Amino acid sequence: MGIREIEIGGNKLTIHELDDVCDSVTGRALTGSWLWDSALVLSDYISTQGRLDFDLNGKTVLELGAGAGLPGLTAALLGASRVVLTDVDSLLPGLRKNVEENGLGDRVEVKELVWGIGRVTESGRRVGGIRFGSDVGRVL
Repeated sequence: MGIREIEIGGNKLTIHELDDVCDSVTGRALTGSWLWDSALVLSDYISTQGRLDFDLNGKTVLELGAGAGLPGLTAALLGASRVVLTDVDSLLPGLRKNVEENGLGDRVEVKELVWGIGRVTESGRRVGGIRFGSDVGRVL
C-alpha cells in the first residue's frame, strides 16, 4: 500500500498503510490495514465542526477499531491529553508505527481489543472519555 501524508486542520500526519497483514484464520487481508474514507471524514469533522461540538483539550479519547489510527491521532494533535487506539492484535504493529512516525507516543497508546470479548481497562477500570469509531458495526 504505502505511506500517505494527510493534512487535517492544518496539521500533517503520516499514515503507513500495510498490505501484508492477513487474518490468521481466513488468510484474507485485514481491512484495518489501510486508511478508509470514513476515517478521513471523521478526522476532518473532528478538526472542524467537532471543535464547536466538544473540547478535546485535556480529554481522554478511545478509538474503537482504529485500523490505521487517523481519527485518534488527529485528536492527539488537537489537544487530547491521552488517546487509546484499539484494534485486533495483528494490526497493533501498524498502529504503533503510525504513533511513532508522528511523534505522539507521549499521548497515544495502542491496545488490543477484540470485539465481543475484551475490554479496554486500566487498573480494573474502563477507559472513559470521548469515544470514536469511524467504521464500526455492532456485533450482536
